[in-house]
Order: sequence, then structure tokens, then C-alpha cells
Amino acid sequence: IEYDSNGNAHLYYKFDWPYENYPGGILRANWWSGLAEGHAITLLMRASDCFGEERYMKAAEGFYHSILTSVEEGGSLLDLNGHPWIEEYVDPSAPSEDLSRVYNGMIYAYFGVKAFEQYKGKYEAAPLLKESIIKNAQVFDLGYWSYYDAIGGRANIKYHRVNMALLSDPRIQVPSLEAVTDRWKVGAWLSVPFYLICGATGYAKLHFFLAYVFCIFVLYNFISSVYKRAKFHE
Repeated sequence: IEYDSNGNAHLYYKFDWPYENYPGGILRANWWSGLAEGHAITLLMRASDCFGEERYMKAAEGFYHSILTSVEEGGSLLDLNGHPWIEEYVDPSAPSEDLSRVYNGMIYAYFGVKAFEQYKGKYEAAPLLKESIIKNAQVFDLGYWSYYDAIGGRANIKYHRVNMALLSDPRIQVPSLEAVTDRWKVGAWLSVPFYLICGATGYAKLHFFLAYVFCIFVLYNFISSVYKRAKFHE
């Protein structure tokens, strides 16, 4: 853990990372993740409980304050449609209004905030973050599929299933999201056709499509061969 000039605790990523639709198409080192630091809170709290060492709880508290500090002040907190949003990918050199606002990243960070405030016995930020997750669900809704982020990145099969599972989590699930969750479940169940129709275009989808067609071709030829042998022995 390192600290910036404002005292914010960070796990810095000290390499550049390509990111489609992100300002400039890449995150420049040193960047950090509100997801990583927010979700780490739960691990650090468990370490404090397990080993009884104050340093773990102190680290958890440092991340708690960092992710709830605005990006302009060196933290991970943004705004999405008038609601607070914890940013997964923070490059401090990029304009805050153009950052990605990843759905699963926000939810995992929220889990850390909720756990920390539950331990402290006082909810402050967690209710506002949950409301933001619920109110902004439509930003990520593609009908039977989902967006990965709020800057046009569409989920692949893995992340659509992650989004669907998170909306089904008891810590998030509310009646107003049932229709979205049910549609996303259909997309997850029929993930291959919906990914090919709704997923992001690019080499990954082309590779997936060709591999899928190849598997069908091999399976067809195997079944055909078995059938012909059975007919021959008759």
C-alpha cells in the first residue's frame, strides 16, 4: 500500500493498460482501481479478525476513505447521473467525466464499503451507493445482455454472467430490478447466440465464433462417422 500527497491509500498499477473507449485508449501508470481497493476491505477486515493485528483494520480504513474521496482529490469517487459512483479504473491524468464507470467494479467496491460500515455500526455511504447501483442499472441494460461499462464497452460472456449474478445477490436485489435480472438470466442461459448478437465486435468475438463453428463441425463429423460405421455393420 502506498499513499499519495493527499494521504489516499492506493495499490498502484505500475504499467500501462490498453482500454477501448477510455480517454486515449489506454491507462497510464500509475493508475489504481476502486474495485481492487474497495473489495480488499473485506479481506483486510477478515485478516484483522483472524490475526488480531490492528494494521489490517487500519489498512481497510485507509481504503475506505480513499475510494470515497473524489477522483479530483486523488480518490476513486465519481458521479453517474447525479449519484455517487466508485470508479474501477482511475488514471488521474484522464478527464473524470470520461472515465469508464464499470458496473461490476462499482458493486464489488460497494460490498467493501457496506462491510466496513456494518462493522463500525453506522451506515453512511453504503445506502447512497446501493441507490446509485439500482438507479443506474438501466445505463448498463441491453435488453437480454449488458454493458460492461458506461462508455460503450459491451460485456463478454463472463462479465455478462457476473453482472447477472451481482444483480441477483441479496445485497443488491430489489423488486424494481427483477425485470432486468430476469432478462439478463435469459441472456446468460443462451449466452452463445446473445453474445454473438449483442457482444462487442472485435477479434475476440471472431475467434469465439470460428472456434464454436469448428467444434460443431468436428462434432458433426464424429457423429456422422459413428452413424456410418453402425450402418456398415448392419
